[in-house]
Amino acid sequence: MNEQHPYVIKCGVEALSNELKHPEVAKFVLAQVDNESPFVRRKVALAVGNSWSKGVDGVKEAALKLMADKENLKKTVEANSSLKQQKLMLEAIEKELK
Repeated sequence: MNEQHPYVIKCGVEALSNELKHPEVAKFVLAQVDNESPFVRRKVALAVGNSWSKGVDGVKEAALKLMADKENLKKTVEANSSLKQQKLMLEAIEKELK
């Protein structure tokens, strides 16, 4: 893929986030873990964190790498969780990363 525009990549990741069982989709989505756009990385975080990605090679490593980006992780959790869930999730992640 030659696409470079972050908005297009973000939309692609979002559209394909439930299809990581397909090797080419997983390759595309997981390659975006290092994307310079925090918006793209947030969509990748949601993709690797959903139940459709269970058992896909590379997902665990991608999730750990994304978790290390604490500011982006916090924004992802805040944007996609209830307030109660946010507090519990952030506490658990902080504990895990220490």
